[in-house]
Amino acid sequence: MRPETLCVAGSIPNRTEVFVRLIGPRGNGFLWAQLVRFTVAPVELWIDGFRPRPCRYYKLDKLPSSTTELPGATIRGLRT
Repeated sequence: MRPETLCVAGSIPNRTEVFVRLIGPRGNGFLWAQLVRFTVAPVELWIDGFRPRPCRYYKLDKLPSSTTELPGATIRGLRT
């Protein structure tokens, strides 16, 4: 599988707020998901489709509007 990226807009159409990129599977059989945010708004992500595991939920909290950094997340260990 080559890396695949999902571009997500929020309340303003055509303005990217989040990139979600799936990478892998790695040599150990696991996928990684990278979440890159371009907004201070809270971001919620559900990852599903990796049977027989249940849907996984991740949340990046809201940031102050004066923030100068927009941290994302790397989620490791998603079994294929």
